[in-house]
Amino acid sequence: MWLDDEGVYTQAVNKPATLLARRFGYVYQPYFGPVVLCSADEEGNSIDLTRDQLLALLVRLGDIAEEV
Repeated sequence: MWLDDEGVYTQAVNKPATLLARRFGYVYQPYFGPVVLCSADEEGNSIDLTRDQLLALLVRLGDIAEEV
């Protein structure tokens, strides 16, 4: 998840992004502003999501939408 590291000062809490991050164990802070979601290769480089990753993400976001 890419985000504006200064968004905490200028943006509202992004509830869906915060809830999504918490589902993956990132429970220590809220996330602010818009985010961009991608995958990573073996070397840690950002790459596009695969079709399966995108579909799984959409399912999780659908579940989160019901909570928000």
